[in-house]
Amino acid sequence: MEYPPLFRHLLVFSSQVGYIREGGKESARTPETDRKVEDFGYVHLNTTIRLQSREKTSLYIGVGPYANILADNGKFKNDQYAGYEVDKMNWGIKTEAGFNHPFSDRLQAGVNCTLLLPVSAMIHTDYVQDKLRSLGVYASVGYRLN
Repeated sequence: MEYPPLFRHLLVFSSQVGYIREGGKESARTPETDRKVEDFGYVHLNTTIRLQSREKTSLYIGVGPYANILADNGKFKNDQYAGYEVDKMNWGIKTEAGFNHPFSDRLQAGVNCTLLLPVSAMIHTDYVQDKLRSLGVYASVGYRLN
């Protein structure tokens, strides 16, 4: 059956649970050869609403909320960050684009490009709040339950 152009796209929800590491490198205060690296592990939860094509290989774009829950001790490795605190949870908006290709009725693989735009700070002091954006490209394999 051929769908009219308006109905060739579909809105779907996609929820994910995963593990990510967020952080960065500091080189402004020290020589380039002595970069300070700090990163922290998080359980990552999100739900996006996707505008998705109905073709066999479906293309999509999506947006929705995310939450990161600290999964390690949240302690800095370098003394120069004394006074900074890592928040136990941070949240923001996830934007994404990608595609999925089915290999059978239930098995599919895909690629996803994600930009996490924070609303709350990841680390802070009494005077500074650092909101760290993350860009990622992911490959996935999925199994449809229904």
